[in-house]
Amino acid sequence: TLPAGVFARGNLQSFAASLNCFTGTLPRSLCANLQIEEVLLDGLHSSSPCIDKVVPWFADSGYVTDGSVHGTIPACLLALPQINTIHLAGNSLTGSLGDVLSASLQYLDASYNVLTGTIPDAIWTHNFTVLSLSNNKLTGTIPSYVTTQYSDRNDTTIHIDVNRLSGRIPQALMAATDINMLTGNMFACGRSTFSSGPASSSSSSSSSS
Repeated sequence: TLPAGVFARGNLQSFAASLNCFTGTLPRSLCANLQIEEVLLDGLHSSSPCIDKVVPWFADSGYVTDGSVHGTIPACLLALPQINTIHLAGNSLTGSLGDVLSASLQYLDASYNVLTGTIPDAIWTHNFTVLSLSNNKLTGTIPSYVTTQYSDRNDTTIHIDVNRLSGRIPQALMAATDINMLTGNMFACGRSTFSSGPASSSSSSSSSS
């Protein structure tokens, strides 16, 4: 399991443990250090010694893990006062996303988990540089008031594909430079897909890249 005591170190600003063979849940002690800025925990149980190839005699056959990492994302992690970057991809985490975010949070990657529920308003209205929630089981619609935080900047990445999202897509999201949302969701079809009117051909192309 992750060493819970390490997060209590007062001078800890970054912690990385990606591509390991850890098991268990994310400890609540992740939130013990109010000075931490980066938490990088992608693929906690995905190092080669602890995964099995689907077809062992083929080099690129894909992998399966035994689901040794589980549990939810501690809500307090998203709200840490100095947190800038959170990587939690590929950990079979369940539950919903927290609805209180730190103003300093710029990069959130919780893709390739088993997250459920709706995406909180706090995430839709937050000024992310990178938001990646792909390959989960998130539901609901994108609120129409998602506007200024994307239209006022040109360096935003949004990946929310392969979920269970539906409804119309706010036109303001098309201002993101890297957006992936159509694949694997259930958005409205046709010219009414975008809530503020028909999208241009360039906007439609960027949304499916």
